Amino acid sequence: MEFDGTQQLLKKGEHYETYLYHGSEYKVFKDYYPLMAIYEEFSTQKSIYVAGLSPVQFYETDDKFVLKMDHVEGEPLSELAKRDAPKAFDIMAQVFRRFHQVIHWQRPLYSLEPKVMYDDLKFVRSSLSRYRNQYKECFCHLNMDLSSVLITPDGDDFIVINCEKSRLGDPFVDYVRTYMLLEQSSKEYLDVYMERVLPDMWEIGITEEQFENAKKAFQIIDDYKEKYDYINFGYKVKLYPAIEQLGFEITPGFDNRDQLKVFYDGQPSKEIIKELLLLLTYEQELSFWDEDYGNNIHDPGRYISVYNMGTHVIYHFGNHGWSSGYEKMSLDDMADLIAKNWTRADGRSAYNYDRFVLIKANLNADYDKKAWFDKL
Repeated sequence: MEFDGTQQLLKKGEHYETYLYHGSEYKVFKDYYPLMAIYEEFSTQKSIYVAGLSPVQFYETDDKFVLKMDHVEGEPLSELAKRDAPKAFDIMAQVFRRFHQVIHWQRPLYSLEPKVMYDDLKFVRSSLSRYRNQYKECFCHLNMDLSSVLITPDGDDFIVINCEKSRLGDPFVDYVRTYMLLEQSSKEYLDVYMERVLPDMWEIGITEEQFENAKKAFQIIDDYKEKYDYINFGYKVKLYPAIEQLGFEITPGFDNRDQLKVFYDGQPSKEIIKELLLLLTYEQELSFWDEDYGNNIHDPGRYISVYNMGTHVIYHFGNHGWSSGYEKMSLDDMADLIAKNWTRADGRSAYNYDRFVLIKANLNADYDKKAWFDKL
């Protein structure tokens, strides 16, 4: 999307920028940001609007990396808190009650499903949800701090914003999440929060142990997200210019999946492909189609995933219904194999692998390295 120069920057996030433009706001994501994540945010914001929890409506645009939204004005709760902290947190308590009374709606909202390493998953899930017969899933904001509520200009109502992380879940996790957000950015208000807001949480039967376990669970989620963002986004920021400098074109992968399609129109040399491999580490996975493997007419060829270890690569391969273990190969030999197959489309899968390879983050990189790669 192109602006005419009259846009005003409102907010700069790690992976997006928000502008005020001709009376509306536009959230412009970086072009490496997963399209599925943008769709999930759009769907979530629409659910919040339809449920009557926020008057801010979101709209799709012609640019898949840009969302349009209504512009609203008001005094942030953070400003009111400076003058009258108890009143500010009384309003926050009202916001929580308004969200948590919405048990279901005709437009679905994603459920809270934490992204963590497998070893932590059982503890995190159990800590963020009581037994289902003890509660009903409700709307949880999950990003509620003093910047997420605006007092209307007439002072009679409030507007809830920053709803992109909202999910269906156990209502008590909303209170725990905000406690942690305040602990990180506004510690001076924690006592007021505990006095004016948390009584609603204790009233639904939450114990101190559940509260502490939920805090630990969110810390695990935050630690994983920091690592996830580094692995999933950091490498793209670094790789984009380096890959393009080699003569490749980069576009998002297929089906809105979080991957890069690295295309070369023609036949790249073995040397160029080796340079591409050397840009990667075992924290990324490169995949391609090998036509020469196998003689089974019903299942010819193999799909290969490659991880660069610096002095050599680790790879494994498979096709429909079967796969290999991990094996080791020199960088030169792997570059030669990729070069030979560059123009050999598989002709069968949705990807087709015609003059490109796919690159995506290996989110299990540390585990794979310890369990498999270092042993070869």
